[in-house]
Amino acid sequence: MYWMEWVAYVLRSRPKPGIILDSIIQHITVKDAPGDGQQVTDVRQRRSDTIDDHHAIYRHTNTYIDVCTYNDDKRGLISLVLGVMYWGVGGLWLGDALTDSVPAIWSWKKVNGEAIDAEMIFVMLVDFTVFPAVLYVLLRFGFPLWRLEAFTLRRLVVRFNRKTRKVYLLRPPYLGGVAVHDWEQVEAGLPGVDDEGDTAGAAGGFLILGWMLERNDNPYAGTTTAVDAAFLGGPCDDYAQLLGFWEYIRRFMEEGPQAAPRPRRLRTRWPNPVSSLLTVFRLNLPGGIGKLPFFRVLRVIMFPAFFIWMLGHQLSQLLSYEGRFPKAIRRVSGESELGSLLALIGYNLLPLLYTPLWVWPLFAWLDNQDPWLPWHWLRSWL
Repeated sequence: MYWMEWVAYVLRSRPKPGIILDSIIQHITVKDAPGDGQQVTDVRQRRSDTIDDHHAIYRHTNTYIDVCTYNDDKRGLISLVLGVMYWGVGGLWLGDALTDSVPAIWSWKKVNGEAIDAEMIFVMLVDFTVFPAVLYVLLRFGFPLWRLEAFTLRRLVVRFNRKTRKVYLLRPPYLGGVAVHDWEQVEAGLPGVDDEGDTAGAAGGFLILGWMLERNDNPYAGTTTAVDAAFLGGPCDDYAQLLGFWEYIRRFMEEGPQAAPRPRRLRTRWPNPVSSLLTVFRLNLPGGIGKLPFFRVLRVIMFPAFFIWMLGHQLSQLLSYEGRFPKAIRRVSGESELGSLLALIGYNLLPLLYTPLWVWPLFAWLDNQDPWLPWHWLRSWL
């Protein structure tokens, strides 16, 4: 769920006057300037003796690395809740209206063997007034929220190009769109350090990178500057892991790919139930909280709930699409146009083809159906 990216974009944007969001932004906007524009992070300074790719690298070449964002894994619950609500309200309304109300009004005859009476007229009024109104409210207010994890880019990608010395952010327009920033102007938020620079006992978190923008369209900000931010990787267990993750990116950009070698296992881009289940099962809690004995036992006890959450996570990915950087960025990154096109087609088409291979057996098992029924149909058709 791209919640933090959306908040960061909204707080530097001009809201439409008169809407509820306008008053909310007015109250939560920080009136002070976000900074004086001076560089905080020294990209040449080595902050850790070890590096950690944090299983956050999608692609690693001699020219660039593609890194995942923090909120890519925080999805599924909204798709699960809103999907059930849309299915329930919309399906109930359409089913009732098409089977009873519409034929009755069209022919003005008996429905299910009973004459139309006052109760039936009331049911018809509900069919054509209440249910459409509820469905409208869900679409009007629920769909923009659902769009934070479905009907959008399947993942947000941050590309670090060591040759152009640029950082590219791949995002949909409602999150700020594709952005290009200078590597030397990056400010890395490394939480957990006190005023004396002591990191002892500091908890882990996720890596935040920020860049100062000269323009701020938020009229309530009280400053002409704004911050564009990227939230990288998953939650780190401790501060040492967070520093190792930053050091991996820094060494790639400053010292080359030999200082930050390709991970033995890259992060997959293929939506599949196994990766979705592992994602939600980990809980992705910062500071190593998810590894405590209590949470380990809790995950075992709540495995059915995690399994249902996995279905929502998988649904949100299938309802989204895989994107790619604009052609100009692909060209300076040395990407093959043919390979990029084939990858785009494959990542968007193949999941729709192989998903039924695990959805149908699951449905057949739950509904007591013959799991080999599609095979029998195919044999009879051939």
